[in-house]
Amino acid sequence: MYNSIDYDFKKDDVIETPLQLAKFIYNKVKRKAFKNVLDVGSSSGNLTYYFKNKIGLDIEDDYKNNFNKFICKDFLTTTKEDFEKLVK
Repeated sequence: MYNSIDYDFKKDDVIETPLQLAKFIYNKVKRKAFKNVLDVGSSSGNLTYYFKNKIGLDIEDDYKNNFNKFICKDFLTTTKEDFEKLVK
């Protein structure tokens, strides 16, 4: 596994989920009946890479095309209405 001590973090660094870890998570939950999977702080979408119905949520929309649906907003200010708009 990865150890946070192995990295020299800077304030604005983006740390992406390794695809090997994303596949492990997918294999653990793939039999569940999920309608959608939400990737908060999505960046390029590695965490939800193997899922079909992906909702990305991030402050920047650089990778919005990697998701089926996308909310460009700060997670801390996200409301129920933001998600209801995706269904309409």
